[in-house]
Amino acid sequence: MKELPIIENIVRQIRESGKTFETILCCGRGGLVPAAFIAHRLGIKTVIHLANSRETPSEGLRTISVSSKLLVLDDISDTGETFKNMTKYIGKGFSTAALYERFNTAYPCDFVGERLHSEEWVNFSWEAKQDA
Repeated sequence: MKELPIIENIVRQIRESGKTFETILCCGRGGLVPAAFIAHRLGIKTVIHLANSRETPSEGLRTISVSSKLLVLDDISDTGETFKNMTKYIGKGFSTAALYERFNTAYPCDFVGERLHSEEWVNFSWEAKQDA
């Protein structure tokens, strides 16, 4: 199966960095699908999914053991608020990744599939479509 170019970009960047991860912590529902792809490609056995949004950080974050072997992942770093909420409880020493990163995000990630240079909305195939 041919991989998505944005997934391959992240996997390539991680491999080139020399970093290895034991756990992917994915944000909300948006990070779950890409986390599965990346975990399989990199041989990461543990994927933790916590409900999280830019407005409501998950209480489960207080129980995460942080190390340099943790990768925090979401589908997009748009405003950066979801990543800010996701990471404010877990200290330092982890890495972050996003499929897409908006040019004006307040939270630049360590690994990015594609940088967006406009305000164009991104529709993900795994999201529910709203009726018009």
